[in-house]
Amino acid sequence: MITSVKITNNKSPYSSVCSTKISTAYIFVAVNVKSRKEHQRWPQEVLRHLSSYPYWNTELRRLVHNDDYSKLGICKKFSAILSWINGDPISVIERYIQQHYFDRFTSGAVQQVADRCKDVLNPIATIISFIYPKQINIGETIERLIIRLQLGVPDNIVDFVRVTKANFSRPTYIALHNMGIYTLAEAQRREEDIAALLGEEEAYSLLQYPI
Repeated sequence: MITSVKITNNKSPYSSVCSTKISTAYIFVAVNVKSRKEHQRWPQEVLRHLSSYPYWNTELRRLVHNDDYSKLGICKKFSAILSWINGDPISVIERYIQQHYFDRFTSGAVQQVADRCKDVLNPIATIISFIYPKQINIGETIERLIIRLQLGVPDNIVDFVRVTKANFSRPTYIALHNMGIYTLAEAQRREEDIAALLGEEEAYSLLQYPI
């Protein structure tokens, strides 16, 4: 999933997709291979997230097996995980992922895919740093992406997560993000809004962290 953040070297998305494909291959996702709409929708969903990588369709065809189930399954998993790290509600992700087979692709499975992706990131980072020691400083990118995969939050609130040591729930961080509060300093300036959103007790806990 390195492609979800802007790494400048075009080889990196390919490497990450290879590893992630292997590690998530056995997580079940139902697809309707007879539906023309399915064949159009899921590659387009991935492209919507990865619009800055126009070669994606070509790489996708190389990575998946020739059968339609594999291609659509990978696209569904990628779409789910990219929606997850962009902060979409899990209920929304489940609704469009589960449309052909209810109760088999639940929030647990979305998080399972996220965990598998997270597991392969550090080895990928090590390899990329070894091959391109001067061209790419990938450590910070990987650290931020691991936080996003773990909590399912957008990139611009990751620093807030770090400062508060990830001690609050995903809904709390998403709610703050949706209010345009990306830093602890901004939260402290909007103390009344925080209290109205979270309640006085949680707001107090949040605002105790040093800037």
